[in-house]
Amino acid sequence: MGGIGAAIWLSQRAAVGSGDGKVEEASGLVEGEAGTIKLLEGQVEYLEGQVKVLQEENSALLEQLGRLGMKDGGAAKVGGEVVPDFVGLGIELVKLRELKALPTAALPVPAAVLEEKIIKWLRARQPGERGMLQGRALHALGWIPEAVDPLPLRAALMVKQLGAWYDEEEATLYVDEAMMGDGREAYRETLGLSMAQALREFGGKLFPFGKEERLSFDEQLAREAVVAGDAGLTRFLFSLQRPEIQNRDELPVEDPDHPFNQVVMPQFLRQTHFFPFGEGFEFMQGLHSTGGFGQMNGAYSRPPKNTAEVLDGERYLTGASAVVERLSMEPVAVGGVMPFWDDVMGKYAILTALKMWNEPERAGLGVQGWVGDRLLTYRGVDDKQRGHAVWQTLWQDGEWAEAFFRAMAECLKQRYSVPLSGKEQGVLSFEAGGRFVTMMGNRGGAGVILVDAGDGETAKAFLMGYQNQ
Repeated sequence: MGGIGAAIWLSQRAAVGSGDGKVEEASGLVEGEAGTIKLLEGQVEYLEGQVKVLQEENSALLEQLGRLGMKDGGAAKVGGEVVPDFVGLGIELVKLRELKALPTAALPVPAAVLEEKIIKWLRARQPGERGMLQGRALHALGWIPEAVDPLPLRAALMVKQLGAWYDEEEATLYVDEAMMGDGREAYRETLGLSMAQALREFGGKLFPFGKEERLSFDEQLAREAVVAGDAGLTRFLFSLQRPEIQNRDELPVEDPDHPFNQVVMPQFLRQTHFFPFGEGFEFMQGLHSTGGFGQMNGAYSRPPKNTAEVLDGERYLTGASAVVERLSMEPVAVGGVMPFWDDVMGKYAILTALKMWNEPERAGLGVQGWVGDRLLTYRGVDDKQRGHAVWQTLWQDGEWAEAFFRAMAECLKQRYSVPLSGKEQGVLSFEAGGRFVTMMGNRGGAGVILVDAGDGETAKAFLMGYQNQ
């Protein structure tokens, strides 16, 4: 029984049970309430009708705006300058992606302002000093040459990739005013607007606004792969309909003169940054091929848990996985100090690190049996000194653990220029460049622990505290 119906029923029962001739009074009250309810229902129906009319008028106005002053089928004149028809392009993309929302008007801003909007979003995922701490953790592990905050670098690169960003808090779509120049819609505009629409429609599901949900490095990449992959697929499908939409930057990304390379960042950070746009595209394309946009929409409500599921869409769809979400490992104090960083790197990050010093085939084999990992890093003597790292990995069985061990040994050999024989099995230990490094098997042969410390005593303390966990 609904809330209003229940209230009426209770008032009737109360009147009948009270005596003293109150039944007629109660009946009158009920009739009065029923009339009020009917009146309110009529008002709601009227307002719903008005909303529908306004939505239809808004849609029509947007389409008219998209056609105003259009020249050569895609550009409008504003203040004497030919600019891209972002409204018309937005309408086409929304229709193609089968979204119910109307496109938002684009507000041109300098690239610096756009960069501020993007970094605000990135910092919401890594609040406070977590960006810089993440850089120090990756440096302690030896995967980037110096401790840098990756978030400003990523924001600068995304400006060049997308040229647009949707600010959820301000409900505003910002575009790089440099895109207003020659009036041609192209690669960057289509990708940027597609990602903006996806963030506006679904971003709150992947990254709840206002909630400090701390995602691991692996989880963050996996979720970004959903929205970036969605945008990439939308752009691809649109380009099939509009082949004139081309990438103006014809140079390959590897070319030093490519615009993306104007942002100087460590190789590991660059490769993992592009993961959502590359492997994410393939992941969402696989979902689209199995269930259309409905299947893609479902990925926002049930996002992949890790990059292993992004790399293997079938694993995601079936839910069949040996991967553990959080590797059991109790942080211990060393010298009275607890780790400043606790993270999961994930399958793709490990693959990227192995590829920096291995042939692709060997790197692929080295990461194939990944089940889970956990990185703990400690501060050095001060913030200028490279920190200490303890990294535990777990593999499906001893053979996969050994494949990883060999690939990682090659990484250490080249990084520290140590004369390893290549026949090391199970244990590797050396001192080089002021670092004390030990890698050895544990967890019944299915695990590999790596310790990379700035002094011998600390390295021994790590091994005593972690190798038998």
